[in-house]
Amino acid sequence: MKILVCEDEQILRERICRDLDQQGYETVACADCEELYEAMNGTIDLLLLDVHLPDGCVYDTLAMLQKDYAIPIIFFSSDTEENLILRGYDFDCITFMPKPLKPRILMAAIKSFARRNDLVEDDLQHAGWVWSEKEQKLKAKQNTTDGMDHAAKAAEISFQPATARIFLVLFRNFGKSISKEMLMSCVSAQSSEASLRVRLVELRKKLPQPFEIESVRGMGYRLIAKEENL
Repeated sequence: MKILVCEDEQILRERICRDLDQQGYETVACADCEELYEAMNGTIDLLLLDVHLPDGCVYDTLAMLQKDYAIPIIFFSSDTEENLILRGYDFDCITFMPKPLKPRILMAAIKSFARRNDLVEDDLQHAGWVWSEKEQKLKAKQNTTDGMDHAAKAAEISFQPATARIFLVLFRNFGKSISKEMLMSCVSAQSSEASLRVRLVELRKKLPQPFEIESVRGMGYRLIAKEENL
């Protein structure tokens, strides 16, 4: 799913795009109305738009764009004046979120939109295990060539919700380092390093044999396959 993020605050824009990239989405970033207009094309599935941009109100640009495109929108703004919000809904937006944004709520809104519109990514696979997006479980791939009953139930592993969110970010970015801050946000907006460590202990206990979570000094953590399983 391809998402266009239009936000003039560089740190926030980069954080949103990084979080989306780590969740498996493809992102396009821009910082003002002119860049938004130039970036629009028929490949965009969802717009994340700040209402107030350096070169004007995004609503005026959308009024022109919607002559050619009908793309779902999530608005956000620190300006929560009622008429401004109501005007956003005139564009049939999915929701209007106040700033400061809550990352987990934003991701939940995007994921809900993706499910409703059949834009959910295919199941992820690494080291003989598959993450079932539909069932929210980690399942062992079945061997279809050894004469076993194909209907036999594969080994399955379920996680508590917060632990599952941590695992999925690591699994989706298999072999790549993920920051502590990103993983803490999977637990809660107020999560600490201590609570993250507790979740990682729980996760390590449930991980199947091929995997291990490696600490990356000064960066965070990454999920890798143990050398003997390579």
